[in-house]
Amino acid sequence: MDSGIELKDYLSMIAKNWLIIVVTTVTAVLLAVVVTVTAEPVYESDMRLFVAESSSGSVERTSQDTFQGILISERLAGTYSQMVSRESFLERAADRADLQLSGRKLLSMVEARAIRDTQILAVSARGSTPENAANLANAVGELLVDEITALNTPSDGSPALSTVTLTVTDAARPADSPVSPRPMVNVIVGLIMGTLLGALMAFARDHFYPTTRDNNC
Repeated sequence: MDSGIELKDYLSMIAKNWLIIVVTTVTAVLLAVVVTVTAEPVYESDMRLFVAESSSGSVERTSQDTFQGILISERLAGTYSQMVSRESFLERAADRADLQLSGRKLLSMVEARAIRDTQILAVSARGSTPENAANLANAVGELLVDEITALNTPSDGSPALSTVTLTVTDAARPADSPVSPRPMVNVIVGLIMGTLLGALMAFARDHFYPTTRDNNC
């Protein structure tokens, strides 16, 4: 008797255990639907800031100075993204948005990232409602603008030789649909996982319980 497993053996196994595969697949899909329906929706909004570095008006800038300024701005965008990742900063931003959330919770809800090879800093925030997400993202951006402005303002009132400005280019707007849960994705994942699990169970039943197979020795 040939010990190898051919395609017809797999087809025979599926035919004999089709009920297991169907039940497992349907169960997985139903579980995916239940998880989707019961999960709290999460919305996401993002806003963008433009980082610019410049000397005071009395200093004439060359093309090389302008290029250096762009490079500095790009690096500063990365630095500012790290400033956002502070619990105390996020708690103050949440207060601006009238949200009572802890800094630890906010760390998982807010993300700031410098867009590579640009002077753009993107801030995204998540919330249980579209409005909360948008308000939080805007509050983070506005607070960051205020902090950078304060840092670049000399305490003695004299003009700064070099200034860094943050400008809001795109304010966050409430999202039309949640980013989570994703019904179609969840159902497809449930369908695939259920089918694979059912096929595995069918194979195990056919392999470890030989009495269920046809006796053709």
